[in-house]
Amino acid sequence: MFMPKPEHEPEMYIDKTAFFDRLLEVDAKVASQLEADRRAFDNTVDHGKLDELRGVLRGLARARAELFDFPLSDVEKVRHGAWIIEDAGDGWKRAICPHCRTIFLYAKGHYQIGVAPRCPECGAKMDLRVD
Repeated sequence: MFMPKPEHEPEMYIDKTAFFDRLLEVDAKVASQLEADRRAFDNTVDHGKLDELRGVLRGLARARAELFDFPLSDVEKVRHGAWIIEDAGDGWKRAICPHCRTIFLYAKGHYQIGVAPRCPECGAKMDLRVD
């Protein structure tokens, strides 16, 4: 069932390699169950159950083939932080990025790095509040 993503929820991404590793684990579990059931029912084969498990395996194989060709997004983990603002004396301020520790100096009336939305050095998003 399709459920739209709530507007306030950020985009989420999954790692393709981890996804396929997990899918292969599920494949292995289903195949193992299929083999165990085949051995258990050698004399009294429950063809319905075996056919059902074979159908699951075929469905997983089709899903894997479709998903493997799905386009990837070029995403990078966003680092969040807040500028560390310090007085540097003589009307100067020091803004320090909490991630890359780069120091930016600025004077009153000039470009104020401390209000910039991102660190120009590492790209960290400065959207956290400091109380």
